[in-house]
Amino acid sequence: MQDPIKGRQFRIRRYRGGDAEALTKIYRESVLEIGIEQYTREQVEVWASYADELEEIRHRLANGITLVAEAGGRPVGFGQLNPVSHVSLLYTSKNHPRTGVAGAIYKRLEEFAVSQNVTKLDTQASRISRSFFEKMGFQIVSSVVDTRKGIEIECFIMEKAII
Repeated sequence: MQDPIKGRQFRIRRYRGGDAEALTKIYRESVLEIGIEQYTREQVEVWASYADELEEIRHRLANGITLVAEAGGRPVGFGQLNPVSHVSLLYTSKNHPRTGVAGAIYKRLEEFAVSQNVTKLDTQASRISRSFFEKMGFQIVSSVVDTRKGIEIECFIMEKAII
């Protein structure tokens, strides 16, 4: 697929065990660089600290369906269905926000869910990803506040009928 901003090609493939470190880096940088647009420094630092749990992330990425977008042989984004009706961990590198990478990953995840006879997808979206998911056809079900390490972070439970 063509990356419309950078003019580069990217491809989407299944997650491999050796991807965990690169995806953890994408996660941390994305949260710190992009998250600050809608959250306080303290909130994004706590949110990004999940990347410190490499073995937990490695285990989580190996479950469900995890897709990785790469450009130039390097991961630039990833996303997951786990369970098959729940979209999670949809992140792009700080150098690839709003370039079509997340949309391409999401489209493949939705196609897989449809192939598994899933009729509705849900996600827990940040303030940053809320507009992305709305563009993908999701609607807000409720606003929730997660507490991580004593810090409150607002997010949104969203759903989309897909069949």
